[in-house]
Amino acid sequence: MRSIGARRVIVLAAVAGVLIGLVPNAAGFTGWTVVPSPNGGQWGNVLSSVSAVSPTDVWAVGAAATTSSNQTLAIHWNGAGWAVIPTANPVANCQDGNIQWTGNRLNAVAAISATDAWAVGTSCYQRNTVTEHWNGNAWRLVPSPSFPTGADGINNVLNGIAAISSANVFAVGFHTAANGAYQTLVERWNGSRWRVLTSPNPNSTVSILTASAASGASDVWAVGYQNVGYDSTPLIEHWNGASWAVVPSPSRPGGSILTAVTAISPTDAWAVGSQPAPSGATTTLVEHWNGISWSVVPSPNVDTQYGSTNVLRGVSAVSPSDVWAVGMFQNANTSYHQHRTFTLQWNGSNWSRVTSPSPGKSGELSAVSALRTGQVWTAGLYSIYDIDIYQGTYTAPRTLVMRG
Repeated sequence: MRSIGARRVIVLAAVAGVLIGLVPNAAGFTGWTVVPSPNGGQWGNVLSSVSAVSPTDVWAVGAAATTSSNQTLAIHWNGAGWAVIPTANPVANCQDGNIQWTGNRLNAVAAISATDAWAVGTSCYQRNTVTEHWNGNAWRLVPSPSFPTGADGINNVLNGIAAISSANVFAVGFHTAANGAYQTLVERWNGSRWRVLTSPNPNSTVSILTASAASGASDVWAVGYQNVGYDSTPLIEHWNGASWAVVPSPSRPGGSILTAVTAISPTDAWAVGSQPAPSGATTTLVEHWNGISWSVVPSPNVDTQYGSTNVLRGVSAVSPSDVWAVGMFQNANTSYHQHRTFTLQWNGSNWSRVTSPSPGKSGELSAVSALRTGQVWTAGLYSIYDIDIYQGTYTAPRTLVMRG
């Protein structure tokens, strides 16, 4: 069987940061249900991001491996079922055995309407950025800037996207600089073309953006991580309508990262990821923006023993009292370190764990998208085979979609 990597931290996929209205969750949550979803390739399929416009219009994107190539993947929900929708691939034949790290792939999607959606990612071996647009009939490649090859190889990756309007879209990620350093990459769509915006790089060796979200044209967030010595620490940047600036993060250094962000208003935003615990475990990290500063908010973990892992990879907010976060956990001493799905909900006062199905031997969630109707969608991958606990690789993974 072919194995693929579960995730390299430098190419973390992100939940789409679509503008969200301040409308309470009217219908209420009744529990998660696995919804059958199609797969684009017989050798492996992953979903990295999900974006819901309405209960009958939802997109999820990722990558699929066929016998001859690793290809971008998009599936669509029409209210009755999911279907694979053809997508473009800038490299026709890219087969490197790993669809999540270096093949043609889509890392994030943001749907504005039934006839206007964007998906971003990277092409084979991370050569160039990839941006694709849905016009209501088909996905088309749209030219996007990429930097020349750096000394440390080719890296032009878009990990996250925030769509404010059809003429104002932000995509974030990283590229390899001429000296081999990983540096932030921010691109903006103005309705006619993509162009690179200047973005801060507080660390000269590694500064990477993993996700983006916006509450308006002058309130756009991008999160990720930077290296401090040999360890990572969260990186948060903000767009005020004119320029990007670094905003301090209060989280613990020594291996902390942020992987997703959602923005409700200029005074209410959430970012999630993971951080090291004194016990030797990896635990959830949740930060909140109150309009003045970011603060760490306590969040649940399944297991905090040495060697256990609790990671959040997606977040989506409907209102200040209805926020969802998803990811995965693995216990230190049970289930042979296999990954299992993990979901949390914020009710306005505290975060609590919500039981979620976890099919197969190992699986995880990468993204979540909550609707004001009360419906919540989450996407990721699972496998009927054990994960490689040493390399974090999946064998023949399949798409995983759940609805709440």
